Amino acid sequence: MGTFTYSVAEFIDDLPEYVIIIAAVILIWILIVVYIGRLARTRRMDLEEKTRLQEELEIALKKAREANDTKSKFIANISHEIRTPLNAIIGLSSVTLDAEGLDKEVVISLERIYSSGVTIMSIVNDLLDLSKMEAGKYELVNQKYDVPDLINDVLNQNVTRIGSRPIEFILNIDENLPASLIGDELRVRQIFNNLLSNAFKFTREGLVILDIGGHKEDDVFWMTVEVQDTGVGIREEDLPAIFDDYFQVTDDSDPLIHGTGLGLPISKTLAEMMGGSLSAESVYGKGSLFTAKFKQTADTDKTISPEIIHTLKYFDYPNIKRKQSRTRRRAYFPEANVLVVDDVPINLDVMKGFLKPYKMHVDCAENGQQAIDAIRDGGVKYDAIFMDHILPDISGIEATKQIRNIDTDYAKNIPIIAFTANTITGNEEMFLDAGFQDFISKPITLDKLDKIIQRWIGTEPFIDGLDIPACIVHFGGDKELFYDTLRSFVENVPGLVTKASMPNEEDLTDYTSAIHSIKGACLIIYESALAERAKALEAAGTAGDVAFIQDKNDEFLDDVNLFANNIETFLSRL
Repeated sequence: MGTFTYSVAEFIDDLPEYVIIIAAVILIWILIVVYIGRLARTRRMDLEEKTRLQEELEIALKKAREANDTKSKFIANISHEIRTPLNAIIGLSSVTLDAEGLDKEVVISLERIYSSGVTIMSIVNDLLDLSKMEAGKYELVNQKYDVPDLINDVLNQNVTRIGSRPIEFILNIDENLPASLIGDELRVRQIFNNLLSNAFKFTREGLVILDIGGHKEDDVFWMTVEVQDTGVGIREEDLPAIFDDYFQVTDDSDPLIHGTGLGLPISKTLAEMMGGSLSAESVYGKGSLFTAKFKQTADTDKTISPEIIHTLKYFDYPNIKRKQSRTRRRAYFPEANVLVVDDVPINLDVMKGFLKPYKMHVDCAENGQQAIDAIRDGGVKYDAIFMDHILPDISGIEATKQIRNIDTDYAKNIPIIAFTANTITGNEEMFLDAGFQDFISKPITLDKLDKIIQRWIGTEPFIDGLDIPACIVHFGGDKELFYDTLRSFVENVPGLVTKASMPNEEDLTDYTSAIHSIKGACLIIYESALAERAKALEAAGTAGDVAFIQDKNDEFLDDVNLFANNIETFLSRL
Protein backbone atom coordinates (compact mmCIF):
# COMPACT_ATOMS: atom_id res chain seq x y z
CA MET A 1 0.00 0.00 0.00
CA GLY A 2 1.41 3.37 -0.92
CA THR A 3 2.21 6.11 1.59
CA PHE A 4 -0.43 8.87 2.00
CA THR A 5 1.03 12.33 2.52
CA TYR A 6 -0.98 15.55 2.59
CA SER A 7 0.59 18.74 3.90
CA VAL A 8 -1.13 21.69 5.50
CA ALA A 9 -0.06 23.83 2.60
CA GLU A 10 -1.70 21.46 0.14
CA PHE A 11 -4.85 21.43 2.28
CA ILE A 12 -5.03 25.20 2.19
CA ASP A 13 -4.42 25.21 -1.56
CA ASP A 14 -7.37 22.86 -2.05
CA LEU A 15 -9.78 25.00 0.04
CA PRO A 16 -12.09 27.36 -1.74
CA GLU A 17 -10.92 30.96 -1.69
CA TYR A 18 -13.98 32.20 0.20
CA VAL A 19 -13.34 29.75 3.02
CA ILE A 20 -9.85 31.06 3.43
CA ILE A 21 -11.13 34.67 3.51
CA ILE A 22 -13.76 33.79 6.12
CA ALA A 23 -11.16 32.06 8.27
CA ALA A 24 -8.85 35.06 8.04
CA VAL A 25 -11.68 37.42 9.00
CA ILE A 26 -12.60 35.22 11.96
CA LEU A 27 -8.98 35.12 13.07
CA ILE A 28 -8.64 38.90 12.81
CA TRP A 29 -11.91 39.33 14.69
CA ILE A 30 -10.69 37.00 17.43
CA LEU A 31 -7.45 38.96 17.69
CA ILE A 32 -9.40 42.26 17.88
CA VAL A 33 -11.67 40.91 20.60
CA VAL A 34 -8.69 39.66 22.59
CA TYR A 35 -6.94 43.01 22.18
CA ILE A 36 -10.03 45.00 23.17
CA GLY A 37 -10.51 42.73 26.16
CA ARG A 38 -6.96 43.19 27.26
CA LEU A 39 -7.19 46.94 26.65
CA ALA A 40 -10.38 47.16 28.71
CA ARG A 41 -8.83 45.15 31.51
CA THR A 42 -5.72 47.37 31.36
CA ARG A 43 -7.81 50.53 31.46
CA ARG A 44 -9.91 49.14 34.28
CA MET A 45 -6.73 48.25 36.15
CA ASP A 46 -5.28 51.71 35.41
CA LEU A 47 -8.46 53.36 36.73
CA GLU A 48 -8.42 51.20 39.82
CA GLU A 49 -4.72 51.98 40.30
CA LYS A 50 -5.34 55.69 39.86
CA THR A 51 -8.22 55.54 42.32
CA ARG A 52 -6.08 53.66 44.80
CA LEU A 53 -3.18 56.11 44.38
CA GLN A 54 -5.57 59.07 44.74
CA GLU A 55 -6.96 57.62 47.96
CA GLU A 56 -3.44 57.00 49.27
CA LEU A 57 -2.45 60.55 48.32
CA GLU A 58 -5.47 62.02 50.12
CA ILE A 59 -4.66 59.93 53.19
CA ALA A 60 -1.02 61.08 53.05
CA LEU A 61 -2.08 64.73 52.67
CA LYS A 62 -4.47 64.39 55.59
CA LYS A 63 -1.72 62.88 57.71
CA ALA A 64 0.68 65.65 56.61
CA ARG A 65 -1.84 68.33 57.58
CA GLU A 66 -2.45 66.64 60.91
CA ALA A 67 1.31 66.36 61.47
CA ASN A 68 1.77 70.03 60.56
CA ASP A 69 -1.05 71.05 62.92
CA THR A 70 0.48 68.92 65.65
CA LYS A 71 3.87 70.52 65.00
CA SER A 72 2.36 74.02 65.13
CA LYS A 73 0.58 73.25 68.40
CA PHE A 74 3.79 71.75 69.77
CA ILE A 75 5.79 74.83 68.80
CA ALA A 76 3.12 77.07 70.34
CA ASN A 77 3.18 75.10 73.59
CA ILE A 78 6.96 74.96 73.71
CA SER A 79 7.10 78.68 72.96
CA HIS A 80 4.76 79.41 75.85
CA GLU A 81 6.57 77.11 78.28
CA ILE A 82 9.98 78.56 77.40
CA ARG A 83 8.92 82.20 77.21
CA THR A 84 7.38 82.19 80.68
CA PRO A 85 10.65 81.50 82.57
CA LEU A 86 12.57 83.59 80.03
CA ASN A 87 10.33 86.50 80.95
CA ALA A 88 11.69 86.25 84.49
CA ILE A 89 15.33 85.73 83.39
CA ILE A 90 15.42 88.56 80.88
CA GLY A 91 13.01 90.87 82.65
CA LEU A 92 14.41 90.72 86.18
CA SER A 93 18.03 90.90 85.02
CA SER A 94 17.17 93.91 82.85
CA VAL A 95 15.33 95.67 85.69
CA THR A 96 18.15 94.92 88.15
CA LEU A 97 20.81 96.20 85.75
CA ASP A 98 19.16 99.61 85.90
CA ALA A 99 19.67 99.87 89.64
CA GLU A 100 22.25 102.32 90.90
CA GLY A 101 25.47 101.37 92.69
CA LEU A 102 25.80 97.75 91.59
CA ASP A 103 29.19 96.07 92.04
CA LYS A 104 31.06 95.68 88.75
CA GLU A 105 31.20 91.88 89.03
CA VAL A 106 27.47 91.77 89.71
CA VAL A 107 26.84 93.87 86.59
CA ILE A 108 29.00 91.51 84.49
CA SER A 109 27.15 88.46 85.83
CA LEU A 110 23.74 90.04 85.22
CA GLU A 111 24.73 91.02 81.69
CA ARG A 112 25.74 87.41 80.99
CA ILE A 113 22.45 86.14 82.40
CA TYR A 114 20.57 88.64 80.26
CA SER A 115 22.62 87.76 77.17
CA SER A 116 22.08 84.01 77.71
CA GLY A 117 18.35 84.57 78.03
CA VAL A 118 18.29 86.58 74.81
CA THR A 119 20.27 83.82 73.07
CA ILE A 120 17.68 81.22 74.07
CA MET A 121 15.00 83.63 72.91
CA SER A 122 16.63 83.87 69.48
CA ILE A 123 16.41 80.07 69.12
CA VAL A 124 12.71 80.16 70.01
CA ASN A 125 12.21 82.95 67.46
CA ASP A 126 13.94 80.85 64.78
CA LEU A 127 11.49 78.01 65.41
CA LEU A 128 8.49 80.34 65.34
CA ASP A 129 9.74 82.07 62.19
CA LEU A 130 10.21 78.75 60.42
CA SER A 131 6.63 77.81 61.35
CA LYS A 132 5.34 81.12 59.96
CA MET A 133 7.36 80.76 56.75
CA GLU A 134 6.10 77.23 56.17
CA ALA A 135 2.53 78.43 56.72
CA GLY A 136 3.04 81.29 54.26
CA LYS A 137 1.97 83.80 56.91
CA TYR A 138 5.28 85.54 57.53
CA GLU A 139 5.21 89.32 57.22
CA LEU A 140 7.70 92.08 57.90
CA VAL A 141 6.75 94.82 60.37
CA ASN A 142 8.51 98.05 59.44
CA GLN A 143 9.12 100.76 62.03
CA LYS A 144 11.77 103.36 62.74
CA TYR A 145 14.70 102.04 64.79
CA ASP A 146 17.98 103.34 66.20
CA VAL A 147 20.94 101.79 64.35
CA PRO A 148 23.57 102.23 67.14
CA ASP A 149 21.17 100.59 69.61
CA LEU A 150 20.74 97.64 67.26
CA ILE A 151 24.51 97.23 66.78
CA ASN A 152 25.16 97.49 70.51
CA ASP A 153 22.54 94.88 71.37
CA VAL A 154 23.95 92.51 68.75
CA LEU A 155 27.46 92.95 70.15
CA ASN A 156 26.26 92.45 73.72
CA GLN A 157 24.53 89.26 72.76
CA ASN A 158 27.39 87.73 70.80
CA VAL A 159 30.77 88.90 72.06
CA THR A 160 30.30 86.93 75.28
CA ARG A 161 30.46 83.81 73.09
CA ILE A 162 34.22 84.31 72.83
CA GLY A 163 34.73 83.12 76.40
CA SER A 164 38.36 82.29 77.07
CA ARG A 165 39.26 81.55 73.45
CA PRO A 166 42.04 83.64 71.85
CA ILE A 167 39.76 85.46 69.42
CA GLU A 168 40.12 89.09 68.42
CA PHE A 169 36.88 90.79 67.42
CA ILE A 170 37.08 93.74 65.01
CA LEU A 171 34.14 96.05 64.27
CA ASN A 172 34.19 98.33 61.22
CA ILE A 173 31.33 100.80 60.74
CA ASP A 174 30.99 102.93 57.61
CA GLU A 175 30.88 106.63 58.52
CA ASN A 176 27.92 107.02 56.12
CA LEU A 177 25.75 104.56 58.05
CA PRO A 178 22.47 106.33 59.01
CA ALA A 179 21.74 106.92 62.68
CA SER A 180 18.22 105.58 62.18
CA LEU A 181 16.37 103.54 59.55
CA ILE A 182 12.89 102.22 58.89
CA GLY A 183 12.56 98.46 58.63
CA ASP A 184 11.80 95.33 60.60
CA GLU A 185 14.34 95.83 63.38
CA LEU A 186 13.76 92.40 64.93
CA ARG A 187 14.49 90.65 61.63
CA VAL A 188 17.53 92.79 60.85
CA ARG A 189 18.80 91.96 64.33
CA GLN A 190 18.16 88.28 63.57
CA ILE A 191 20.37 88.38 60.49
CA PHE A 192 23.18 90.03 62.46
CA ASN A 193 22.84 87.56 65.33
CA ASN A 194 22.73 84.44 63.18
CA LEU A 195 25.82 85.42 61.18
CA LEU A 196 27.84 86.54 64.21
CA SER A 197 26.87 83.59 66.41
CA ASN A 198 27.99 81.18 63.67
CA ALA A 199 31.31 82.99 63.32
CA PHE A 200 32.05 82.76 67.04
CA LYS A 201 30.75 79.20 67.27
CA PHE A 202 33.05 77.86 64.55
CA THR A 203 36.17 79.90 65.39
CA ARG A 204 38.56 78.53 68.00
CA GLU A 205 41.20 81.23 67.56
CA GLY A 206 42.09 84.12 65.31
CA LEU A 207 39.72 86.80 64.04
CA VAL A 208 36.04 87.57 63.74
CA ILE A 209 35.39 90.74 61.73
CA LEU A 210 32.04 92.52 61.41
CA ASP A 211 31.79 95.16 58.66
CA ILE A 212 28.62 97.26 58.52
CA GLY A 213 28.03 99.70 55.70
CA GLY A 214 25.97 100.34 52.61
CA HIS A 215 24.87 103.04 50.22
CA LYS A 216 21.85 105.25 49.66
CA GLU A 217 19.64 105.32 46.56
CA ASP A 218 16.97 108.03 46.89
CA ASP A 219 14.99 107.05 50.01
CA VAL A 220 16.38 103.49 50.07
CA PHE A 221 19.46 102.50 52.05
CA TRP A 222 21.11 99.28 50.95
CA MET A 223 22.62 97.87 54.13
CA THR A 224 25.59 95.55 53.77
CA VAL A 225 26.64 93.22 56.58
CA GLU A 226 29.84 91.19 56.21
CA VAL A 227 31.00 88.68 58.81
CA GLN A 228 34.41 87.14 58.27
CA ASP A 229 36.12 84.58 60.49
CA THR A 230 39.23 82.40 60.64
CA GLY A 231 37.25 79.40 61.84
CA VAL A 232 36.97 75.82 60.65
CA GLY A 233 35.41 76.81 57.33
CA ILE A 234 32.99 74.80 55.21
CA ARG A 235 33.79 71.90 52.91
CA GLU A 236 33.29 72.68 49.24
CA GLU A 237 30.72 69.89 48.88
CA ASP A 238 28.74 71.24 51.85
CA LEU A 239 28.64 74.88 50.71
CA PRO A 240 25.58 74.54 48.41
CA ALA A 241 23.53 73.00 51.26
CA ILE A 242 24.23 75.43 54.10
CA PHE A 243 21.02 77.39 53.40
CA ASP A 244 18.83 74.28 53.59
CA ASP A 245 16.58 73.89 56.64
CA TYR A 246 18.17 71.91 59.48
CA PHE A 247 21.47 71.41 57.62
CA GLN A 248 24.34 71.53 60.09
CA VAL A 249 28.00 71.96 59.28
CA THR A 250 29.88 69.55 61.53
CA ASP A 251 33.43 69.78 62.74
CA ASP A 252 34.95 66.35 63.24
CA SER A 253 37.59 67.79 65.57
CA ASP A 254 35.00 69.39 67.84
CA PRO A 255 31.79 67.34 68.19
CA LEU A 256 30.42 69.85 70.71
CA ILE A 257 29.89 72.40 67.94
CA HIS A 258 26.27 72.16 66.90
CA GLY A 259 23.14 74.22 66.39
CA THR A 260 19.57 74.09 65.12
CA GLY A 261 20.47 74.38 61.44
CA LEU A 262 17.83 77.12 61.07
CA GLY A 263 19.81 80.36 61.40
CA LEU A 264 21.25 80.56 57.89
CA PRO A 265 18.15 79.52 55.89
CA ILE A 266 15.98 81.91 57.91
CA SER A 267 18.49 84.74 57.48
CA LYS A 268 18.61 84.11 53.71
CA THR A 269 14.81 84.17 53.51
CA LEU A 270 14.69 87.39 55.54
CA ALA A 271 17.31 89.10 53.37
CA GLU A 272 15.39 88.11 50.24
CA MET A 273 12.12 89.36 51.75
CA MET A 274 13.89 92.71 52.20
CA GLY A 275 14.81 92.73 48.51
CA GLY A 276 18.35 91.50 49.05
CA SER A 277 20.50 88.40 49.32
CA LEU A 278 22.75 86.34 51.56
CA SER A 279 25.86 84.66 50.15
CA ALA A 280 28.75 82.64 51.53
CA GLU A 281 32.39 82.02 50.63
CA SER A 282 34.60 79.60 52.50
CA VAL A 283 37.88 77.73 52.42
CA TYR A 284 37.79 74.63 54.57
CA GLY A 285 40.24 74.92 57.44
CA LYS A 286 40.80 78.66 56.92
CA GLY A 287 37.51 80.43 57.51
CA SER A 288 34.35 81.85 55.98
CA LEU A 289 32.84 85.10 54.74
CA PHE A 290 29.09 85.73 54.81
CA THR A 291 27.64 88.78 53.07
CA ALA A 292 24.07 89.99 53.58
CA LYS A 293 22.60 92.84 51.55
CA PHE A 294 19.07 94.14 52.01
CA LYS A 295 16.97 97.27 51.66
CA GLN A 296 15.85 99.58 54.45
CA THR A 297 14.09 102.94 54.21
CA ALA A 298 16.28 105.98 54.89
CA ASP A 299 14.32 108.47 56.99
CA THR A 300 17.14 110.89 57.82
CA ASP A 301 20.42 112.24 56.46
CA LYS A 302 21.93 112.10 59.95
CA THR A 303 24.73 109.54 60.17
CA ILE A 304 26.22 107.80 63.20
CA SER A 305 28.69 110.21 64.78
CA PRO A 306 32.39 109.31 65.07
CA GLU A 307 32.00 109.46 68.87
CA ILE A 308 29.22 106.84 68.83
CA ILE A 309 31.24 104.64 66.46
CA HIS A 310 34.16 104.88 68.89
CA THR A 311 32.01 103.82 71.85
CA LEU A 312 30.64 100.86 69.88
CA LYS A 313 34.08 99.70 68.77
CA TYR A 314 35.50 99.80 72.27
CA PHE A 315 32.35 98.60 74.08
CA ASP A 316 31.75 101.87 75.94
CA TYR A 317 28.32 102.30 74.38
CA PRO A 318 26.51 99.88 76.77
CA ASN A 319 27.26 102.15 79.73
CA ILE A 320 25.90 105.17 77.90
CA LYS A 321 22.89 103.23 76.68
CA ARG A 322 22.15 101.96 80.18
CA LYS A 323 22.16 105.49 81.53
CA GLN A 324 19.89 106.65 78.71
CA SER A 325 17.61 103.66 79.23
CA ARG A 326 17.46 104.32 82.97
CA THR A 327 16.46 107.93 82.48
CA ARG A 328 14.03 107.13 79.68
CA ARG A 329 12.16 104.76 81.97
CA ARG A 330 11.78 107.55 84.52
CA ALA A 331 9.69 109.57 82.08
CA TYR A 332 6.72 109.21 84.35
CA PHE A 333 2.92 109.23 84.42
CA PRO A 334 2.00 109.67 88.09
CA GLU A 335 -1.65 110.21 87.19
CA ALA A 336 -1.99 106.81 85.46
CA ASN A 337 -3.48 103.61 86.92
CA VAL A 338 -2.69 100.22 85.42
CA LEU A 339 -4.05 96.73 86.12
CA VAL A 340 -1.78 93.73 85.42
CA VAL A 341 -3.46 90.30 85.21
CA ASP A 342 -1.26 87.18 85.41
CA ASP A 343 -1.49 83.98 87.43
CA VAL A 344 2.30 83.59 87.75
CA PRO A 345 3.58 85.72 90.68
CA ILE A 346 7.06 86.17 89.20
CA ASN A 347 5.54 87.61 86.02
CA LEU A 348 3.68 90.15 88.15
CA ASP A 349 6.98 91.05 89.82
CA VAL A 350 8.67 91.52 86.44
CA MET A 351 5.87 93.73 85.17
CA LYS A 352 5.82 95.81 88.36
CA GLY A 353 9.59 96.23 88.04
CA PHE A 354 9.23 97.53 84.49
CA LEU A 355 6.36 99.87 85.35
CA LYS A 356 7.75 101.23 88.63
CA PRO A 357 10.04 103.88 87.07
CA TYR A 358 7.06 105.38 85.25
CA LYS A 359 5.69 106.37 88.69
CA MET A 360 2.23 105.06 87.76
CA HIS A 361 -0.02 103.21 90.20
CA VAL A 362 0.00 99.45 89.49
CA ASP A 363 -2.58 96.94 90.76
CA CYS A 364 -2.33 93.19 90.18
CA ALA A 365 -4.93 90.45 89.65
CA GLU A 366 -4.15 86.74 89.59
CA ASN A 367 -7.13 85.59 87.52
CA GLY A 368 -9.67 86.83 85.02
CA GLN A 369 -12.57 87.04 87.47
CA GLN A 370 -10.65 89.48 89.69
CA ALA A 371 -10.06 91.68 86.64
CA ILE A 372 -13.74 91.56 85.65
CA ASP A 373 -14.82 92.45 89.19
CA ALA A 374 -12.33 95.34 89.37
CA ILE A 375 -13.68 96.92 86.17
CA ARG A 376 -17.32 96.29 87.11
CA ASP A 377 -16.85 97.82 90.60
CA GLY A 378 -15.11 100.86 89.15
CA GLY A 379 -13.45 101.79 92.44
CA VAL A 380 -10.27 102.60 90.50
CA LYS A 381 -10.46 103.92 86.97
CA TYR A 382 -7.67 102.19 85.09
CA ASP A 383 -5.96 103.70 82.07
CA ALA A 384 -5.02 100.26 80.72
CA ILE A 385 -5.10 96.53 81.49
CA PHE A 386 -2.29 94.10 80.71
CA MET A 387 -4.14 90.80 80.40
CA ASP A 388 -2.33 87.45 80.27
CA HIS A 389 -3.63 85.02 77.66
CA ILE A 390 -3.64 81.79 79.66
CA LEU A 391 -5.35 82.13 83.05
CA PRO A 392 -7.00 79.62 85.39
CA ASP A 393 -10.80 79.15 85.19
CA ILE A 394 -11.44 82.11 82.88
CA SER A 395 -9.02 82.71 80.00
CA GLY A 396 -7.72 86.17 79.20
CA ILE A 397 -9.81 86.21 76.02
CA GLU A 398 -13.01 85.28 77.88
CA ALA A 399 -12.26 87.81 80.63
CA THR A 400 -11.82 90.50 77.98
CA LYS A 401 -15.15 89.58 76.37
CA GLN A 402 -16.92 89.79 79.72
CA ILE A 403 -15.35 93.18 80.43
CA ARG A 404 -16.50 94.46 77.04
CA ASN A 405 -20.05 93.26 77.85
CA ILE A 406 -20.22 95.43 80.99
CA ASP A 407 -22.68 98.19 80.15
CA THR A 408 -20.40 101.21 80.65
CA ASP A 409 -18.36 103.30 78.21
CA TYR A 410 -15.39 102.82 80.53
CA ALA A 411 -15.51 98.99 80.22
CA LYS A 412 -16.10 99.05 76.50
CA ASN A 413 -13.24 101.43 75.72
CA ILE A 414 -10.49 100.80 78.29
CA PRO A 415 -7.30 99.72 76.47
CA ILE A 416 -6.68 96.00 77.10
CA ILE A 417 -3.28 94.73 75.99
CA ALA A 418 -2.77 91.01 75.41
CA PHE A 419 0.17 90.01 77.58
CA THR A 420 1.27 86.50 76.62
CA ALA A 421 4.04 84.03 75.94
CA ASN A 422 2.12 82.47 73.06
CA THR A 423 3.22 84.11 69.79
CA ILE A 424 2.43 81.51 67.16
CA THR A 425 1.27 82.70 63.73
CA GLY A 426 -2.21 84.24 63.71
CA ASN A 427 -2.45 84.96 67.43
CA GLU A 428 -2.01 88.71 66.92
CA GLU A 429 -5.16 88.80 64.77
CA MET A 430 -6.94 86.52 67.22
CA PHE A 431 -6.28 88.89 70.12
CA LEU A 432 -7.34 91.99 68.19
CA ASP A 433 -10.52 90.25 67.00
CA ALA A 434 -11.28 89.26 70.61
CA GLY A 435 -11.44 92.85 71.82
CA PHE A 436 -7.83 93.61 72.73
CA GLN A 437 -6.36 96.90 71.54
CA ASP A 438 -2.77 95.73 71.34
CA PHE A 439 -0.40 92.82 71.83
CA ILE A 440 2.87 92.43 73.75
CA SER A 441 4.76 89.17 74.00
CA LYS A 442 6.86 87.70 76.77
CA PRO A 443 9.65 88.13 77.54
CA ILE A 444 8.93 91.82 78.02
CA THR A 445 11.53 94.30 76.81
CA LEU A 446 11.67 98.02 77.54
CA ASP A 447 11.31 99.06 73.91
CA LYS A 448 8.17 97.01 73.37
CA LEU A 449 6.62 98.10 76.65
CA ASP A 450 7.55 101.75 76.17
CA LYS A 451 5.79 101.88 72.81
CA ILE A 452 2.66 100.41 74.37
CA ILE A 453 2.75 102.92 77.22
CA GLN A 454 3.29 105.86 74.88
CA ARG A 455 0.39 104.69 72.70
CA TRP A 456 -2.23 103.87 75.30
CA ILE A 457 -1.39 105.34 78.71
CA GLY A 458 -1.24 108.90 80.02
CA THR A 459 -3.32 112.02 79.82
CA GLU A 460 -2.32 115.54 78.79
CA PRO A 461 1.31 115.76 77.63
CA PHE A 462 3.71 117.72 79.79
CA ILE A 463 7.44 118.19 80.29
CA ASP A 464 8.52 117.84 83.89
CA GLY A 465 10.37 120.98 84.99
CA LEU A 466 9.26 123.15 82.06
CA ASP A 467 6.43 125.69 82.06
CA ILE A 468 5.20 125.16 78.51
CA PRO A 469 2.70 128.08 78.33
CA ALA A 470 5.36 130.49 79.65
CA CYS A 471 7.89 129.17 77.13
CA ILE A 472 5.46 129.76 74.27
CA VAL A 473 5.02 133.34 75.47
CA HIS A 474 8.82 133.74 75.42
CA PHE A 475 8.70 132.57 71.79
CA GLY A 476 6.32 135.40 70.94
CA GLY A 477 3.30 133.12 71.11
CA ASP A 478 4.62 131.03 68.19
CA LYS A 479 3.79 127.52 69.40
CA GLU A 480 5.19 125.76 66.31
CA LEU A 481 8.51 127.60 66.58
CA PHE A 482 8.80 126.45 70.19
CA TYR A 483 7.98 122.85 69.23
CA ASP A 484 10.58 122.96 66.42
CA THR A 485 13.15 124.18 68.95
CA LEU A 486 12.28 121.26 71.23
CA ARG A 487 12.74 118.87 68.30
CA SER A 488 16.16 120.37 67.64
CA PHE A 489 17.04 119.85 71.31
CA VAL A 490 16.08 116.16 71.13
CA GLU A 491 18.04 115.63 67.91
CA ASN A 492 21.27 117.36 68.95
CA VAL A 493 21.70 117.13 72.72
CA PRO A 494 22.16 113.29 72.97
CA GLY A 495 25.27 113.58 70.80
CA LEU A 496 26.61 116.30 73.10
CA VAL A 497 25.88 114.11 76.12
CA THR A 498 27.92 111.33 74.53
CA LYS A 499 30.87 113.68 74.03
CA ALA A 500 30.62 114.92 77.61
CA SER A 501 30.33 111.42 79.08
CA MET A 502 34.02 110.63 78.50
CA PRO A 503 36.06 113.63 79.68
CA ASN A 504 39.75 113.42 78.86
CA GLU A 505 41.49 114.30 82.11
CA GLU A 506 44.62 115.38 80.20
CA ASP A 507 42.73 117.78 77.94
CA LEU A 508 39.24 118.97 78.92
CA THR A 509 38.77 121.19 75.85
CA ASP A 510 36.30 118.93 74.03
CA TYR A 511 34.43 118.19 77.26
CA THR A 512 34.09 121.88 78.12
CA SER A 513 32.90 122.67 74.59
CA ALA A 514 30.20 119.97 74.80
CA ILE A 515 29.00 121.19 78.20
CA HIS A 516 28.92 124.77 76.89
CA SER A 517 26.69 123.64 74.01
CA ILE A 518 24.36 121.79 76.39
CA LYS A 519 24.10 124.93 78.52
CA GLY A 520 23.18 126.98 75.47
CA ALA A 521 20.56 124.47 74.34
CA CYS A 522 18.94 124.55 77.81
CA LEU A 523 18.89 128.35 77.90
CA ILE A 524 17.22 128.55 74.48
CA ILE A 525 14.18 126.61 75.80
CA TYR A 526 14.28 128.31 79.21
CA GLU A 527 15.41 125.29 81.26
CA SER A 528 17.36 127.41 83.75
CA ALA A 529 18.05 124.73 86.39
CA LEU A 530 20.00 122.47 84.03
CA ALA A 531 21.66 125.49 82.45
CA GLU A 532 23.02 126.57 85.85
CA ARG A 533 24.43 123.10 86.53
CA ALA A 534 26.03 123.09 83.07
CA LYS A 535 27.52 126.49 83.80
CA ALA A 536 29.23 125.12 86.94
CA LEU A 537 30.63 122.12 85.03
CA GLU A 538 31.82 124.39 82.22
CA ALA A 539 33.70 126.52 84.75
CA ALA A 540 35.24 123.37 86.22
CA GLY A 541 36.33 122.28 82.75
CA THR A 542 37.94 125.65 82.09
CA ALA A 543 39.73 125.52 85.46
CA GLY A 544 40.82 121.89 85.04
CA ASP A 545 38.88 120.84 88.14
CA VAL A 546 38.68 117.10 87.35
CA ALA A 547 37.47 116.17 90.86
CA PHE A 548 34.38 118.40 90.55
CA ILE A 549 33.60 116.98 87.11
CA GLN A 550 33.95 113.37 88.32
CA ASP A 551 31.63 114.12 91.24
CA LYS A 552 28.88 115.95 89.33
CA ASN A 553 29.06 114.96 85.67
CA ASP A 554 27.29 111.56 85.59
CA GLU A 555 24.24 112.73 87.53
CA PHE A 556 23.98 115.87 85.42
CA LEU A 557 24.11 113.94 82.14
CA ASP A 558 21.53 111.46 83.44
CA ASP A 559 19.19 114.35 84.18
CA VAL A 560 19.81 115.88 80.74
CA ASN A 561 18.92 112.55 79.14
CA LEU A 562 15.79 112.36 81.28
CA PHE A 563 14.81 115.85 80.25
CA ALA A 564 15.39 115.03 76.55
CA ASN A 565 13.28 111.89 76.85
CA ASN A 566 10.48 113.81 78.55
CA ILE A 567 10.56 116.26 75.64
CA GLU A 568 10.43 113.35 73.17
CA THR A 569 7.43 111.90 75.01
CA PHE A 570 5.72 115.29 74.93
CA LEU A 571 6.33 115.70 71.20
CA SER A 572 5.03 112.18 70.46
CA ARG A 573 1.69 113.11 72.04
CA LEU A 574 1.07 116.30 70.08
